[in-house]
Amino acid sequence: MAITIAQIKELREATAAGMGACKEALTATNGDMNEAIKYLREKGLAVAAKRVDKESKQGIIALATAADGKSMALAEVNCETDFVANTDAYKEFCANAAKVALEGKNIEETLADDYKMLLTKTGENVKIRRQERYVLEGAGVLSGYIHMGGKIGVLVELGCDRADAPELAEAAHMVCLQIAANAPKYIKPEDVPQAEIDAELEIKLNALKEQKGKLPPEQALAGIKKGMAKAMTEEKLALQTGYWNNFRYNPLGGDKKFTLDSKEPDFTGYQDFLKGEVRYLSLGLKNPERAKALDEKNQAESQARYEHLKKLIDLYNN
Repeated sequence: MAITIAQIKELREATAAGMGACKEALTATNGDMNEAIKYLREKGLAVAAKRVDKESKQGIIALATAADGKSMALAEVNCETDFVANTDAYKEFCANAAKVALEGKNIEETLADDYKMLLTKTGENVKIRRQERYVLEGAGVLSGYIHMGGKIGVLVELGCDRADAPELAEAAHMVCLQIAANAPKYIKPEDVPQAEIDAELEIKLNALKEQKGKLPPEQALAGIKKGMAKAMTEEKLALQTGYWNNFRYNPLGGDKKFTLDSKEPDFTGYQDFLKGEVRYLSLGLKNPERAKALDEKNQAESQARYEHLKKLIDLYNN
């Protein structure tokens, strides 16, 4: 049976497969359009089988969000080349994969036919690598972020006793950005295994030894260990003791232009906090008397700063 250009065009429009592949499929099935489509799908799986040893390092991570914002999903689909990852057909499949993941369904099972056709269109080893779905539990907010055109995908859930807190959505988005930029492995300091802390400390000490030809004094070592192992804890202590203050100023905030978020500091722990910081500890080792005077001045200025911030509340909010 002779295959016409019109038949090839029809099959191509239905499958987006190449002209040669469409002609081959129609010839093999005697012009039966449905059988030709089936043929192309089966051929796609055969192509994938032949290229199974090819690495799939490119691809796209797609994000889907429910209309009510209470669930989000990511789907990662890998391919061999960046060229294929940038095609409309590939992007469309990835977007649909994310929607399927959002519904809590298995992508490979739900999009089996579309997947076979994608294999035919691309001729590459396409892999549905993984899918992830978050459903908001209780009050809070979900946030999703795609970085570098689909190279990095992030989902974050923040819980809060006030679901309508306007700052929560912005905070969740900022956390997404930080995760995308730094790829943290842990959320809390206590989650970090001691073996990993020790390994990082050894790297730091070896670098110091190479720079100075010897290890720093034992007191300095204590400060370094504290700084590396308890960075987040130290940030909390900085706020508690008054070394840092959290505040916000919004000139369009009406009768609440200035907000002091920090609680009343406990300055009794201020000097202990300073001794836990390497820069202050180093000064104390070199010149104890001078360091003592500067530390006391440091605390006095921090106390004065906090009093000044409290006055700004009355100044800007009346």
